[in-house]
Amino acid sequence: MKHYFTHRRTESDFAALQARLERHAEQEIQNQLRRYPLETEEGRKQLEAFIDRISDRRKNLNIKPEFTPQVVGVCQQILAFGMAGLGLVVAFGTRIADAAPFWQSVIKMAFLFALNLTAIAFFVLVWFFVQARSRYPFLFLERLGNAPPFFYYETLSRTWKYSPISTVGGIFQANQKYLEDFTGFAKKLVDEDHDPIQRAKYELQQYFLLIVYQGYLDQYEMQLEHIFLYASLSAVLSALVIWRWLLV
Repeated sequence: MKHYFTHRRTESDFAALQARLERHAEQEIQNQLRRYPLETEEGRKQLEAFIDRISDRRKNLNIKPEFTPQVVGVCQQILAFGMAGLGLVVAFGTRIADAAPFWQSVIKMAFLFALNLTAIAFFVLVWFFVQARSRYPFLFLERLGNAPPFFYYETLSRTWKYSPISTVGGIFQANQKYLEDFTGFAKKLVDEDHDPIQRAKYELQQYFLLIVYQGYLDQYEMQLEHIFLYASLSAVLSALVIWRWLLV
């Protein structure tokens, strides 16, 4: 498929390519699940055991960030103290100018070090918010993204628009979509009971997506930690260089 990326392609070209790839992958998965012979009692029991096994594994996955809250919390504190320190420098600028040369050098070094850390904290927070826009590329899949029974993006209509300001027309449209999606959701759940292959596909689909998201989350956390760690070490080294340049 590399030739699709050698020339300039439009969004519709990539959408069509993605749709073909997705249909092919879905067909392969359906063929694998049909290896359970539903015509026999033994085959149905094997498929039910498969569904239960995948469901239990999916429930036991631990999908949550371990270090991101700590890094983001530290960056928030650094940013808050950095802004407060900048205000103090502005407020007491005249007194700093009257200080002895040694203390002026110390204050300059401390200010530059704090400014570096504040810039690092700001960059890490921006990186964190940018990540929130790109962590779900699976939403663009029409068939094999999030499974309908487990995630709202595949269960609810994608035309939903939430607004903190409610109008009569907006409330009516929201309720209309709610009722339409509710009836569709009920139909999908009932259809699952009559089509165990589809239920197995949903369980397998969501289980694999959570594994992929677990890998993405781990990789993103390492990126965030490395950015903060290496940038902070660079700020410390810069402060030592400035210390030597100003005071030695």
